Amino acid sequence: MPSNSFFCFTHPRNSISLKKEDFDELNCTHIAYGVMGIDNTMQIIPGNVNDDLVLSGYTNYQILNLVKRSKKNIKLFADVMYDSTTELLDYEFYRKKFIDNIIKLMKLWSFDGIFLRTDINALSSYSFMSFLDEFNVATDDASSKLNGKKIKIILRINGPMISQLKHHLLKLATKVDKLYITMPIPNLRSKDSKVEHIDPLYTSPQIPDYKALSKVISEANTLYNVPKTKIVVGLNIWSRGYLLTDDSLFYHGSSHKHEFKKSTYTGLYNGYYTLSEVCKDKNNEIDYSTYNSKSMNVYEGSNEEINMTNTTDPGDLTLITQYVKPKSVETSTVKITKREIEEKKSNTSLIYDVDSQTTAVFGNSGLYYQYVDPQHESFFNKLRWILNNGYGGVGLTNMEGDDSDDFCGYGKYPLHKAVTKIFQFSKHTPQIGNNECTRICKVSPSTTIGNIFENLQPSYCSHISIDDVTFTPIGDIKLSDESDKFIKDYENWDVDVKPYLMITVGQSMGSVQWRSLLLNYFYKEKFIKNLLKFMETYGIRHVNIVWTVEKFSSSFDGKTFSKFLLDFKKALGFNRYLFCNILPYNAYSNFYQIDEMVTAVDYFILEAHKFRDVWDKKTSHHSTLLIDSPLLEKRQMSADAFANDWIGRGVNPNMIIVEFSVGGQVVEMQTSAIRDTTIDNYIGLPVTPNGNNLRDGSKDNLSQDKICEIIQNNVTIQRFVEDMGVPYIVEGNNFISYDNEKSARMKSIWVSVKKFAGVSLKNIELDNIGGTCPVMNPYPILKIIASTQICNQCKSESSHDVAVLYDSKKEDEAMKVGENSTTNEESEVCDKINGKYRTVCVYRLPQKKDKFPLLPQKIPYSKCDEVLTEDVLLLPNASIIFRDEYSKSIATRLSRQIKKSKKVPVRTTITCFLPKNDFDTLLGDPQKLASKIVDHLIEYNLQGVELRCHGTLTPKMKKRYSEFVEVLRQTISLKLKTNSCTKILSLSLPSWAENVPQLYDVNVLNNLDYLSLDINNDIPSQSRANINEDKNENDIKMIEQTIQSWERAGIDTKKVLLNIPIYARSVPVDLNITRGLLTLSKSSRTVMVRRIEQKILCKELKKTGSVMRISYDHISGKSILLSNEEVTYETQDTLFYKLKYVMREKLGGILFNSLNDDDFSNECKQGMYSLLMSTKEALCQN
Repeated sequence: MPSNSFFCFTHPRNSISLKKEDFDELNCTHIAYGVMGIDNTMQIIPGNVNDDLVLSGYTNYQILNLVKRSKKNIKLFADVMYDSTTELLDYEFYRKKFIDNIIKLMKLWSFDGIFLRTDINALSSYSFMSFLDEFNVATDDASSKLNGKKIKIILRINGPMISQLKHHLLKLATKVDKLYITMPIPNLRSKDSKVEHIDPLYTSPQIPDYKALSKVISEANTLYNVPKTKIVVGLNIWSRGYLLTDDSLFYHGSSHKHEFKKSTYTGLYNGYYTLSEVCKDKNNEIDYSTYNSKSMNVYEGSNEEINMTNTTDPGDLTLITQYVKPKSVETSTVKITKREIEEKKSNTSLIYDVDSQTTAVFGNSGLYYQYVDPQHESFFNKLRWILNNGYGGVGLTNMEGDDSDDFCGYGKYPLHKAVTKIFQFSKHTPQIGNNECTRICKVSPSTTIGNIFENLQPSYCSHISIDDVTFTPIGDIKLSDESDKFIKDYENWDVDVKPYLMITVGQSMGSVQWRSLLLNYFYKEKFIKNLLKFMETYGIRHVNIVWTVEKFSSSFDGKTFSKFLLDFKKALGFNRYLFCNILPYNAYSNFYQIDEMVTAVDYFILEAHKFRDVWDKKTSHHSTLLIDSPLLEKRQMSADAFANDWIGRGVNPNMIIVEFSVGGQVVEMQTSAIRDTTIDNYIGLPVTPNGNNLRDGSKDNLSQDKICEIIQNNVTIQRFVEDMGVPYIVEGNNFISYDNEKSARMKSIWVSVKKFAGVSLKNIELDNIGGTCPVMNPYPILKIIASTQICNQCKSESSHDVAVLYDSKKEDEAMKVGENSTTNEESEVCDKINGKYRTVCVYRLPQKKDKFPLLPQKIPYSKCDEVLTEDVLLLPNASIIFRDEYSKSIATRLSRQIKKSKKVPVRTTITCFLPKNDFDTLLGDPQKLASKIVDHLIEYNLQGVELRCHGTLTPKMKKRYSEFVEVLRQTISLKLKTNSCTKILSLSLPSWAENVPQLYDVNVLNNLDYLSLDINNDIPSQSRANINEDKNENDIKMIEQTIQSWERAGIDTKKVLLNIPIYARSVPVDLNITRGLLTLSKSSRTVMVRRIEQKILCKELKKTGSVMRISYDHISGKSILLSNEEVTYETQDTLFYKLKYVMREKLGGILFNSLNDDDFSNECKQGMYSLLMSTKEALCQN
């Protein structure tokens, strides 16, 4: 927040619409809009009928967003009132609902925070402190979905509350962003008939300490240690109109008749009036100088050390920097001398009370008005007192009380404009550095057309690097005018959180220039000093050194370069990071002195976009991803091979950043190569023997919008080479290699799965930054990388790379620990469980036909937060049955085991195995159906249930199903006597269930313990099911779409647990061998899916000699079995990615489906329950 904030409040009457032009001339840094209420479900209720729905024009929320866009530095707050008599914040459930509703409002209407009003009872309660703690945790989590923006909370404190909150005030201040402290607005219609001056500044015989603004505000700092920068001082500007008992007695505390006239603006008889009304009613015939002599507070006193001159000139702000406040000014009661202001007429146009620093007039209606004069020094004195005492800002309550129609002749909103005459509001200072995965966005300003920052979201990049920094042979640093302007644009980029700014040095410098510089000791030392000075001048902490525009000629270049890096890192220090680009040719030629470079370099950037050489005689892709394609003439010229080679040389993956490029490349094929109209593959065809193919800048860097235009031409040929992971286009004789969204997505997932340090993207200025083609889709490549990249978010990395293995011998010991826990200890455990990502282990009750059943005594309870057995069936007669008698006997055995130890909850899944009409009939008696289910739970010692009934529901059943779910929850709680920590009820929904609002009551869903998002719901049994071969059932993109759809419907995504199938899935395929390539035939027929356990999969793969390979398109392992089946499965790496996705999206956890399908017998020689153990590691729970 700015050090000097100006809060403008707007509280329009219920039917009034806001006008954007009302805000155009105001220099508010914050707008608080309301006042909004809270209902008994903690929903935030708009205070105006025009807030979110109007028949025509803009809603008030939309108007505020237009204001925010036009005044980019402004922050928008929801002004919300909480009534403590409801006691809703005393309950964790309602606190969470309130926080969720705040976050929803912030997302929906782009509010930046909440301005919260409440009373002393709430503010002094323990539950309110808990609310603030929970709010900060939740909003930190939510910031990842708000481009890194942290939702802020401002707390309104009435002056008299300060002493009452003496034990709580400092704690409150540390948990919120600002305390807005204001003098209370008196209820003039109360029995007290005393005149109240507006915000008296100082004490006097008539003004006690607790009524004086200077005394009350200063107490928060001097007595209770609240930092001044945390305090925003609120000033009241609504005029007060009294009928005095004696017109000659108008001092603070004098009496009035307790009669009030109607306000033409509010329509109320409460004694409050707008500035416009005062100006309209003011009696200008009175000689106010005669009243001044009768004021008890008008006398000469010592001058305050504040320059009172030039009050109307906004340019005269010298007092801000020159004035040094004596310590006594804030707390003393020294009076301010009555002064003459510029217009002599002003002396006799109002009554000026020096002590209270207030003004008053009489009206033609007979009212005595206490009001704030926008051109009088009394108002300026209060503002200067706030400014010169170093408080965090000022607020005026509210815009409606000001002169919005210019009736007074001072312009519209003169009181608000007067604030800017005194305050010089500092520019909002954004946070530098976000919590994004390492994602370096490289820009070449000298070739950029358009504004990089116009459509760039801060969350797209962790670093923005300027590529145009060069040097002279004698060690001087050169920065182009375009780059200098780019730095200024970055500084003026108005966002809350900015990526780090870094520089790339040497991007366009050839080997001759590098040698000339580094082989001269004096030039090299000068270069290092100049580079450090440059970084210090621009506040840059990260630097990227690049010697890759030309190849090294020998290992001597490598030694020279590594020596320079060591010298530079020594001068740079350990608090600033050194990045170094690596060229494939140099690496494969063994020119780099890696042992020395590892000591100097913090991160290596592997240039995985330079696999095509200038002199290559055949078409190829410049940025191939995968290594296994037979089309690759040089297998090492792929990102996969390049990274593996670098790791093989001893470089840790967490030091490796892989760089790709936005731009496409063009080469010209020989005419003879494309005469064959039957040709299907254009890779490996001869190119024209012209060495200038890649020297032409227009061919070397083809922008995404240009590529888009080429694709829209019907004569082009497009191909995507799956086993290379890249696309290309053929346009006439031109072969164009490039990246599209699919290949960028695969590359981002590949970087994530390989657990590299991050990704770098070169030339983002070529990424359709203006959104021209595709239309309205700027930064398509960068955006897809940002949305799919996953990084390790555990607070502490493991110090070794050896996986933690499951030890069955320690299982009993783990289960015995804590059996005698006290109630308090159980409560602490409950809090920890609720606050972490949950791992719910699915245990499939074995059937008679199972060859390798997992028996209950082998369940690894200690590695699960909960065990969910599956599955039993609900039949039309409401009976609940097992799939066979053997399953039932296993369930009985399991129930005896549960009875002995209840440390890990065990629930069951009930699948609705009946027609929709029959289920509708059962819902007619929800209590009977609920009782049947609970009787089953009691019989088998189970603590809860998950319902899988999505396929039996229709929209007509929505209300009755919701009622049944509520009845079931209540019945389970009553009969099983569960505590608040126990998870007793959940629903399973398939990943394609985007019609949730039509089938379910969203409020009911949010009241459940969790929702299971089943990404493989179409395989309900252990054996086979019918699915379409082309359906990407393992594609996380479908999950993203589903979650986004649910979030739009209002579902709390922290309740969602991702159901991850651990079993492999195989489908029969027809193999074609064409031109030496093994491919799968395409088929539109329905195929059968076989479900394979991990231990069986290992045996099958051993037979074929197949290696587990990962499909980065579907994020799964893929292999071909001897039985001509394509099998997809989870590996530890793909599972790691999906679990990190759960963490990034702030979901509730996972359903590990299932323990039976994991390798519980160690057949694969990776340890028992190897996938489950890797799950715990990925979720930071080891």
